[in-house]
Amino acid sequence: MPSVSVAAIITRMEEGTTQILLTKRSPNMPTFPGAWVLPGGHVDEYETREQAVIREVKEETGLNYYPTLFGVYDEIFIDLKIHAVVTVYSGTGEGELVADEYEVSAMGWYSLD
Repeated sequence: MPSVSVAAIITRMEEGTTQILLTKRSPNMPTFPGAWVLPGGHVDEYETREQAVIREVKEETGLNYYPTLFGVYDEIFIDLKIHAVVTVYSGTGEGELVADEYEVSAMGWYSLD
């Protein structure tokens, strides 16, 4: 049975260039340690997907996030026995970047180019 997850595309304009925020998963994360990913995670019980993405962005980056639905995708890694239905949102964030030290070892803004 698939799990339900969310991911956040967080963008900003910097000197006329669109940038996206990526986070690097800390070495103590059970899946994909050290990988650069979109902020996100699992949906808690009795939580909507939109509530989950707002919470996950706040927990992982410190930003207040204003999401708009981008799309829904299957994320399947058979060798890891992972099947997640991931709802992806796009939007902007406000506030100061503060990484969750347990989940995030680094983060930064990167040009879409």
